[in-house]
Amino acid sequence: MKIPKLLLTGAALAFTMNGMVSNAAAAEKEPSLYLQCDGQPNNTSAGETVARLIGAITLLGLFAPQPEAPDPKARKFGEEGVKICSQLIDGTESLNPEKNPVRRLELILGRALHHIEAKNYEAAIADTQLAQKEATEQGFMDDPYISSSFGRAFPRIEAEALLRMGKPKEAQQTLFDRIQTSKFSFFPVLTTPNYPEFLKDLSAGEEKLLDNKVRMYPALLSFKATRLDLAGRFDEASKTRESAVHYFKLLSPAKDSSILLARAALSHALNNDWDMADKRAAAASTNMHKLTNEGTPETDRTDTVELLDLYNILKLAHEGKMTEARRNFGARSQWLSPSFGAVMAVNSMLRKDAPQSELFGLLTKSSDELWDKQYADATAKTLAQDSDNKSLFAMIPPMNKASSYEAFSNNVWKTSKSKYLSKEKLNAKDDKRMAGYLLFDYYSDISPRYDAFILHSALMAQKNGHNSFVFIPLIDSSQAWVYFNEADDEAKHAEFSLNAEQVIAELSDIIPSPEALKIIKANRAKKK
Repeated sequence: MKIPKLLLTGAALAFTMNGMVSNAAAAEKEPSLYLQCDGQPNNTSAGETVARLIGAITLLGLFAPQPEAPDPKARKFGEEGVKICSQLIDGTESLNPEKNPVRRLELILGRALHHIEAKNYEAAIADTQLAQKEATEQGFMDDPYISSSFGRAFPRIEAEALLRMGKPKEAQQTLFDRIQTSKFSFFPVLTTPNYPEFLKDLSAGEEKLLDNKVRMYPALLSFKATRLDLAGRFDEASKTRESAVHYFKLLSPAKDSSILLARAALSHALNNDWDMADKRAAAASTNMHKLTNEGTPETDRTDTVELLDLYNILKLAHEGKMTEARRNFGARSQWLSPSFGAVMAVNSMLRKDAPQSELFGLLTKSSDELWDKQYADATAKTLAQDSDNKSLFAMIPPMNKASSYEAFSNNVWKTSKSKYLSKEKLNAKDDKRMAGYLLFDYYSDISPRYDAFILHSALMAQKNGHNSFVFIPLIDSSQAWVYFNEADDEAKHAEFSLNAEQVIAELSDIIPSPEALKIIKANRAKKK
């Protein structure tokens, strides 16, 4: 077959031009200022996107400059990054200031993070406040989707600057005062830090955050109990340890967890509840040896042994055998499995009225000295992460859009034939997992997905006469479990359950019912 001369000419031209473009690209020495500022390319308008699409299917596309791809490695560091970002934000003789309001906010936050890298913390705070001011003027902070996603970066980055200035209380308070988050919105709740490495006392705001985290993700029960230990609130810590035992039993009805039982024993001992402490310690030891003898030893049994060792030291002290208790405690170079709060409490108790001859090993340092070292180590770790070119910039979440959440409306609010819930309750005996229902959705946007799962679970609970439910996210598999509490579950599961009525009241604001969504869209159309 004879190939038309025009096509041959076009192909030759394409080959030649493609080589020219490739050579030109290779000759480019530096990424754009945008990439050097925050690792993200310049904004591309809808018109530019259409033009590139047309160009891509014609010879004209060979001459069109290709858009940059995100490249975090291109980011400059510290003062150098500040200078690059400032050129884009403020403009130069040859460059106009960035006008796109969203891209401009990203650049200002990028500069704030570079200020943190350079340890110019006051300047970082000034930039976060500038960004929030401009976001407010643009009306972004009135949008619940933006304020609970991208808008969270303003107080978060300011808090991080305050933390590095040695002001952890002010940092935490900045977050709790200004961050806008529904207590049932999954990712915003879980990604809000509480800085336990820097604060011993537990504020009311942090306590609420921990309560919400546990209800959204019950696997964090031990994390909450550890924080209560640090605050010296052992009564509450022991109750949370018991909740962790009940949660494990919900997941694996035929099993017990030796380490959770041992943690509960230690908490009860610290709370001076020796009946429960002895009961849990015996259960932990019996269960650990039983599984070992059956040939299925637990992988964390070394940690369990260490927890029981500290429990036994407390037992010795309780029985008045202080010299032996001090000898056993000080013999270790460090305690790894017990919470730091528990170790500090035992240290303080054993040092009281102790003769100098019995203060050796860990007992040579007071609990305050142990805390000061831990604080210094946490500070050093934080400052080291500031230079890894990823930890700081991960504090800027993507900007959520209403459409991403509203797309779930029909399926979330449809309770007659659920699109998410498994048709049958999984049987714990056969499946060796919890007797609950599986939620799944493999194709949706991950950011609103778990909010959709939670709201749908609440609607299904209410429809079937349940007041509350346990939500268990399986993030790696885009799935979740849900267990609808029966009347006799309410007390055992109270600490890690979600109230259906409260969830519906809050999350219906961001995932409205189809009827409410029609009204919302009609009102939007009127404003255009």
